[in-house]
Amino acid sequence: LDNVDTFDEYNTSNEMIPIQCFFNEKHVRDTSKKMKASVYNKRSQGNFLGKTAPFGYKKDPNNKYKLLIDEKTAPIVRRIFDMALDGLSYYKIADILTSEGIKTPASYYNFEWCGNYNPTFNKWNAKTIYDILNNRIYTGDLVQGRRCKVNYKVKKIVKNNPDNYIVVENTHEAIIDKDTFNEVQKRLPKNVGRKEKKENNLLDGLLYCGDCKHRITI
Repeated sequence: LDNVDTFDEYNTSNEMIPIQCFFNEKHVRDTSKKMKASVYNKRSQGNFLGKTAPFGYKKDPNNKYKLLIDEKTAPIVRRIFDMALDGLSYYKIADILTSEGIKTPASYYNFEWCGNYNPTFNKWNAKTIYDILNNRIYTGDLVQGRRCKVNYKVKKIVKNNPDNYIVVENTHEAIIDKDTFNEVQKRLPKNVGRKEKKENNLLDGLLYCGDCKHRITI
């Protein structure tokens, strides 16, 4: 459209390529900044911007930015917290739920929400239990911005610094009271003395277990 032809050395349009690229880049960068600012403002106002509601909640049919308690799944969340208070580990809780045939969040998402059931999602794992027990959203507080893109050029999503999380308190009805949540946090096992990874391996992120499909730690 700009009549650029790099094979034609006499084409004057070629001389404008650097300038045109600068303005094109500036437009994309400015658009990205405006979109980020818009998302930040909505989150700061207590609007839930997730694609799907967290396990235990559902989106308000009259307001897609508001969360309502899902009476089907909320009791499962409460039971998980009760078992944690009783001193059960992540793995023990996962084994109990799996043995009782209780549907996992993945099962609800693929079967009841989307109509695309996959039997491999029927097994609870410790990571799912960990995520639920550490999710402050069950106390009625909205915590967003846990992940972010590197920049407008790179679509890779990375974990955000906890200091940059957007937290708005009392935005929806709580499933777990804050006293119970705080008590569970005190009892959860911590990775004390865990060494930080000093170098990346060539096969990082490429190896997966053939049975459970989870990523293999190198």
